[in-house]
Amino acid sequence: MTHPLPPDQPLWSATLVTGLEGDACALIVVFHHVLADGMGGLAVLANLVDGVAGPPPTAFPRRKPSWRRLAQDAAVGRLHTLAHVTRAQPGCGTHLANFARGRIPGRPAVR
Repeated sequence: MTHPLPPDQPLWSATLVTGLEGDACALIVVFHHVLADGMGGLAVLANLVDGVAGPPPTAFPRRKPSWRRLAQDAAVGRLHTLAHVTRAQPGCGTHLANFARGRIPGRPAVR
C-alpha cells in the first residue's frame, strides 16, 4: 500500500500470505480507487470472503416496465414518504393532504 501500483500492470493486486499461526492464511487485496470507492470495495471483498450467496441472477437486458408498474412504484414511494413525514412532523398530514388535492395556500385550487 505504500508503493503505487505499476502503470503498465492491472489496477489491482492480490497477495496470498501463508504460514501464519495455526495454518491460517490471509489475502491482501489492493486496488486503485477508480475501480471502487471505499464502501463499494468493502462490499465486493465481503462477498468474496464471506461466501454469502448473492441474489439470483436476473435476465439481462430486462424488459421495460409497464406504465402501470411505474405508476404503482411511484405511488407506493410517495405513500411511504408521506407516512414518514407525518410521523416525523405531527400536523403535516393535513397540509400534505391539501397539497395533494391541489390546495396550495395563496393559489387557486388545481383541477
